[in-house]
Amino acid sequence: MTFYASQNSAEREFQAGRLDWFPCRSSAIPRLRKTLGDGLGVAPLPRGEGGDASPINELRVLALGTNTSRSSRARALAFSHFSVNPLSQRNLTLGSQVVLPANRFVRVPVSSSATLRAMVTSAQQGSQTNTLVELIHSNDPRVAEIQTLLTTLVFGEVSPTRAGQNLVAILRNRP
Repeated sequence: MTFYASQNSAEREFQAGRLDWFPCRSSAIPRLRKTLGDGLGVAPLPRGEGGDASPINELRVLALGTNTSRSSRARALAFSHFSVNPLSQRNLTLGSQVVLPANRFVRVPVSSSATLRAMVTSAQQGSQTNTLVELIHSNDPRVAEIQTLLTTLVFGEVSPTRAGQNLVAILRNRP
């Protein structure tokens, strides 16, 4: 396993054919498909000895401000309702093949696309990390400790088992 300083550098290595695979966000798929064409395959992260992979699902939200006129607020709400209606969500998912529906009642046609099937599997795998993600917020002081721990793990200064134990200890210490 090789670690890169940034996602962009790993992506460039992949596009140049120097990597067989690398983990990426679905938003990178159009860029990769443009470069690699039919040579691009999309799959969920592989299962390991400890079980399924645990990718983190990224959510996007719509937020309404408080300093808007009544009519602006009404238009924003109408747009929000339109954006999440089942037909819009299905069309966005099928048309882009890079996002899954935010509306949980929209079924993704996984039999029609290996890319969508991989994304749905990854989303299911990622749901197991929801509890962990809920424990950490970006302004949480434990984030720095976790980053330091992950760095020592990446550079082989601590074993994966010990890193896991240390991570649990860090998470148990509430700020």
